[in-house]
Amino acid sequence: LKPLAAGVLGVVLFLGIVGAAQVSGQWNAKSPSYRVAAQITDPSEIKGWMKWSEAAAAFNVDEKQLLAELGLPEQLDRNRTVKDIRGEFGVSEEKFRQAVAKLRKQ
Repeated sequence: LKPLAAGVLGVVLFLGIVGAAQVSGQWNAKSPSYRVAAQITDPSEIKGWMKWSEAAAAFNVDEKQLLAELGLPEQLDRNRTVKDIRGEFGVSEEKFRQAVAKLRKQ
């Protein structure tokens, strides 16, 4: 094979395999965050990679109350992860879990 043909064949083969795996349901490139957040039953199970809004929804916690409890701005991006919040605002995962547990009881 010529180098160009081999390169094109390689790309087509790769995309075909990935596409077939996604169509058949064997591989999902999307984040499992929402599914996992919906299945957790205790705030101690909240993980850093979860989106904060999904974790709040899993425990039926009002997002505005949660943001106020943590001292975070109301316009915080709903797609930010708990870990991102720790990095930028200094709110640890444990503090996030405690706030969810507190608001969950109210």
